[in-house]
Amino acid sequence: MQMEAATAFLLEVKLCLSRGEGTLQFVEREVNLRTLAATGATVFDVRIMIQHLRLEQYCQGPLSDDKGRDMQWWVFGASLSGRAMYLKIALHKGRVVCLSCHPAARPLAFPLRTVTSQEG
Repeated sequence: MQMEAATAFLLEVKLCLSRGEGTLQFVEREVNLRTLAATGATVFDVRIMIQHLRLEQYCQGPLSDDKGRDMQWWVFGASLSGRAMYLKIALHKGRVVCLSCHPAARPLAFPLRTVTSQEG
C-alpha cells in the first residue's frame, strides 16, 4: 500500500510540474532561504530536484497537515548541490507546494529502498 501510494503521488507531482511555470509554490521560510543561499541553488534547482525524485527517496507520507489545511504532506530525502536534503512536499490546487527544503536535522529512513547484495 505504501509503495503504491508513494508511486501515485510521485506521478502526480511530475505531471503537475510538467505543465510549466507557476506549478511549484516554494514556501519562503527562513530555513529554506538559508539553504538556497548556502548551496547557491535556486528555486528552479529545487523544481528540478523534485522532478527527479524516485521512489527509493521516499521517507514518510502521506502526513496530515498540522495546521488543519486540506493537504497531505510527503517527505523525501534528496540531494541539492551535492548536499543531502529533507524535502517536504504536497499537492494542492493544481500546484506542488514545497514546505521544507533544508539539510535533515537527523538521519532519514528510506523504507522503500531495497537492499541488494552481490555474492561472490
